[in-house]
This record gives sequence, structure tokens and C-alpha cells, in this order.
Amino acid sequence: MRQKSLHREVLAQAAELSGGSARLAERLGVETAEVHRWIVGKPPAPSKVVFAALALIDCESRTKPAAQPSRVQAEALGLGPMSNR
Repeated sequence: MRQKSLHREVLAQAAELSGGSARLAERLGVETAEVHRWIVGKPPAPSKVVFAALALIDCESRTKPAAQPSRVQAEALGLGPMSNR
């Protein structure tokens, strides 16, 4: 269950960094409505989409000034609640 939530958060952050769901959809080559459905988890996003969103987040984080990592990034790096498992 936690993985699905993390996937939704990754997509939401990627949408935010992209300038919105429509722009993320354009970058992923899918319909905006599909991105909206994935963000709410109905249906869950395919793994390849989640990996593409993570790559986008990584790329954006490298081109922007240093900031505190988001919770999603911290968890992906093993610095957040998932590391307690």
C-alpha cells in the first residue's frame, strides 16, 4: 500500500516541477486525464511512468539551486520513514 502512495507522490511532485499535470503529460507523451488518474491512484501508474517521473525530478533538482530534499526524495534515498523498515 505504501508503494502506491509513494508513486502518487512522485507523480504529483513531477507535475509540480513540470509546471502542472498538462505539462507533465506532454513530457511523458500521455493524456492529461491519464496523469490525473495516476496521481489519485486509479489506476496505479505503470512502473515505467514512475521511473520517468523520478528521472524528471532528478533532472530538475540538478538544474535548480540546492534546496532541502522533498519527503519523496528523502524516502527514495533511504532518509525517511521507509528506512525504518
